[in-house]
Amino acid sequence: MKTPLYLSLLFCSSCMVGPKYSAPTSDSPKNFMHEEKEVTTPKKVAHFWETFEDPKLSSLIEKAMSSNFDLQIALEKIQETRAFYNLQIANFFPEIDASALATRSRISQNMFDAPFLGPAYQNFYQLGFDASWEIDVFGKLRREKRSAFALMKAQIDEMLDVKLILASEICKVYFEIRELQNLLSLSKERASTQKEIVTLSQDLFLSGLQSDIELNVAKEKEKTLLQRIYDLEITYQKSLFRLTTLLGELPEEKLCIDEGQVPVGYFQMGVEMPSELLRKRPDIRKAEDLFESKVEDVGSAVADFFPRFNLLGSFGYSSNKAEKWFQSGSRGFSIGPSMNWPILTFGRLRSNLQGKKSVQRQALLDYEKSVIEAFADVEGAFVAYFTSKKALDEKKEELAFVKREKELYLDKFISGLERKQVYLSALQKQAFVQEEVISFQRSTSQNLVALYKALGGSVCTD
Repeated sequence: MKTPLYLSLLFCSSCMVGPKYSAPTSDSPKNFMHEEKEVTTPKKVAHFWETFEDPKLSSLIEKAMSSNFDLQIALEKIQETRAFYNLQIANFFPEIDASALATRSRISQNMFDAPFLGPAYQNFYQLGFDASWEIDVFGKLRREKRSAFALMKAQIDEMLDVKLILASEICKVYFEIRELQNLLSLSKERASTQKEIVTLSQDLFLSGLQSDIELNVAKEKEKTLLQRIYDLEITYQKSLFRLTTLLGELPEEKLCIDEGQVPVGYFQMGVEMPSELLRKRPDIRKAEDLFESKVEDVGSAVADFFPRFNLLGSFGYSSNKAEKWFQSGSRGFSIGPSMNWPILTFGRLRSNLQGKKSVQRQALLDYEKSVIEAFADVEGAFVAYFTSKKALDEKKEELAFVKREKELYLDKFISGLERKQVYLSALQKQAFVQEEVISFQRSTSQNLVALYKALGGSVCTD
């Protein structure tokens, strides 16, 4: 028995035209240029912010993961692309429509005066089903499904990138808030000390032991410190507002952050080889997914040059009398294949294919650009972190020296060998260096976050 044409088409699914996707390759260095190893005994952690061991920071990030608007939008976009992917899957199945019709019409007797037309008033009743099933012979539907799946993966990677950026931004703002809290406290202490210096200078001036120039200098320093406190208060409030925005809250919401030190984190290598970076950074994975989608789009455009086959069918009841509507004699059906092959399109299909190929090449270039930028980002983050860490260590040594110097002046003042004004100046110098240490610590912690972000947020948990 000879196999019908539509059954042959139905079971023919191995033919798929167009380019075959293969993951893009990119050269990567064997080692990071500025990588340094730290001797640490870190705890096992799941997220990079846990290396700072700050419960308040972890709770803020956890809260932002459920309330930040950018992240919620990214999650909704995943649902959008998943729905589009399910739509492409549905195209593999038949489309069945039901229809019903009941009409009563009158034929003009003056226009058609013929007995075979029947009576002037006529009824028509119809009920049935129509089905259409496209047979994916040349892979157009499969290509569209794969493209939609790649877009869904790209959106998932976009969401992971948003998460990484969000956690990094909260860390940076949190460190700024901690820095400002400490700077405000130290600035107020310095202002109080400077006020005492001004009082002593006034007494010395009235006694004729000091010129008015030194007194005016002391007063100007006091004004400068008071203005600094004012500026720090404004910056502190702005940082709190920025944090509430990241948390998806109104600025009026009361955000309580008790005063504390700038968190100190440790670096724990999460990427052993530079080549692993290509699989860990969400932005690189997203660029690769988009390239895959564009390759499949090219395959779909190539399939447009080939015939498209459909299996059509219908079944229903038709009658001109209601009482005969569902009798066996009113039944009717049809089934068979159909073909549609574009023969003359005046370059439409070719232009579409050329456009898809151009978009594919753009996606590949964007991937290669993302890889290069990622390695540059990592190298720059390595330099920034280890340089700032070294500068912080040097500044801590300077603070230790200044503290010893202040203690020396204190002993001399108590022994009557030095004026109190000299001791207060040493105290001011110590507070100033302490402020520098705090700022250096904030910069180092922020650079560490930037390094983790550049490495895709990966943390070694072994």
